[in-house]
Amino acid sequence: MNRSEDWGQLRIGEDNRELRLERSQDHVAVAAAFAAQARRGLDVVSRQLDRRVYDTSKFVENARAFAVSGRNARMRLLILDTDALIKKGHRLLDLARRLTSFMEIRRLEDDFKDFNEAFLIADGVAYLYQNLADRYDGAANFHDPLRSRALLRVFDDMWEHSPPASELRSLHI
Repeated sequence: MNRSEDWGQLRIGEDNRELRLERSQDHVAVAAAFAAQARRGLDVVSRQLDRRVYDTSKFVENARAFAVSGRNARMRLLILDTDALIKKGHRLLDLARRLTSFMEIRRLEDDFKDFNEAFLIADGVAYLYQNLADRYDGAANFHDPLRSRALLRVFDDMWEHSPPASELRSLHI
């Protein structure tokens, strides 16, 4: 299976095959599928919260539905460059401002400024991974708990050492 429009048929926690992703559309399709299917958590690390992937109406709609599903849903975002989000706006940021109990954003600590990978982990078992954050050459798997947990350990370490991105909060004046 190598067409992004077919990847939405794969199920988190069931389909264990590594998918090669070569185009932004591939990443968009997998990220939207993860947001639609996740039950517990979505964890994202991205230098600038890639607009092509995370600022799409489909991803944001699915993330919103995930957030209000009544489950113990949570989404954690680690971002290196928060200035771009502030200047240009971002639909996912708007959602985070409305659903503060569901979504938390942290700014990557300076120790991680050279970290140039990007990934999304869904429910601790599925991953979308880019070795280089600015290239759409990557991989995904809807059910690889071992690799997903390894990425989640990296994420958790960065999360624990990174401050909340208070500059992204709404100002209520």
